[in-house]
Amino acid sequence: MSNPFIATLNRIHAAGYSGYFSSLFNIESGQVGISDVRMPKCDKCFEDASVASDCPKCGRTPQNFIRFRSGQGDGIYALLELYNPNIENSALGGLLIFENGVVESLYATVLEGNSPGFDLDFSDVMPELDGEYIGSVHCLGDLLPSEVGTESADHCLYVGDANSDDSGQYALPFFYARPGEYSVFLFGDKEAALIIPKARESEFGLSSA
Repeated sequence: MSNPFIATLNRIHAAGYSGYFSSLFNIESGQVGISDVRMPKCDKCFEDASVASDCPKCGRTPQNFIRFRSGQGDGIYALLELYNPNIENSALGGLLIFENGVVESLYATVLEGNSPGFDLDFSDVMPELDGEYIGSVHCLGDLLPSEVGTESADHCLYVGDANSDDSGQYALPFFYARPGEYSVFLFGDKEAALIIPKARESEFGLSSA
């Protein structure tokens, strides 16, 4: 099995990272969009179902935007930010969970007043899943002074419905990121997605080749 889901999360946790329950997000178009800025409304891209867009009208490019089908389509899904609890302001990437039962369990745990931090062990509620590299998205910009020589992440990547825009009508959660290229892996029958720095793929047993 290439790019296994459970084994990859185990490696990430063994490297000192946990998952912080950041937010739920609503998908109404059946597709997730990940971008480094809140994108403007675009009728052309609204009808686009491809992974990457290259639109001079709205500014969506293969570098700053990626879309893919979310789980079984429309629904409420979960975003976990991957961070090191022992390093202030650190962030590795993002984990999207599309399995409804797991999403409900994560949300209920937080609602009960428990810590929103999770150890990334989903072996009791999800099977091992094969992962597929589907593309990448860039967190654009230069390192901020707070990021130089540290593991701090003060940029971000937005996650939400692929047709959401910057009108303020859409809630767009985000996870913190550092400038660079992020690989996107989709697991199983679209049950989860992992967004991870491309330069660190091999560290966690992943391959986009």
